[in-house]
Amino acid sequence: MGYYVIRDNFPKILKQLFDVFDGKFTIQHYLPFDLTVHTECGRFRLLQHPTCCGILISSDSFIKDNFRNQGFGTRYMKLKIEIAKEFNYSIISCSVINGKLIGNKYVKPATFEYEEKILNKFKWKKVNVFVNKRTQNEISEYVLQL
Repeated sequence: MGYYVIRDNFPKILKQLFDVFDGKFTIQHYLPFDLTVHTECGRFRLLQHPTCCGILISSDSFIKDNFRNQGFGTRYMKLKIEIAKEFNYSIISCSVINGKLIGNKYVKPATFEYEEKILNKFKWKKVNVFVNKRTQNEISEYVLQL
């Protein structure tokens, strides 16, 4: 659907656009709320599950290095949950890369500790862990019942 800047009452603004909602959109957050400066601090995508309209998939969540540990991950998670509730989803789903198999050992990505910390803070449930045969990444699947 496009890119948006986070504003107050954002989920309600999105709800007003429901007639043109195609089940997916990307949120990009700029500071200090001025697109002329183009200082992106983070982003995430939300996609409706292709086979179930009650599941919202959270993907591509990212906070730039110089904005980590400043509460943006928490703010984004709250916003994701608000959006999901506003659109009457039952579940939000996401996956996290736990590590990549290098030799005989999994090496964790730099972002892993941040992702896991936020998911645990908001009581997401880990429902599966598997190795992606295509990438050799170990993946955890999480869901949050709304």
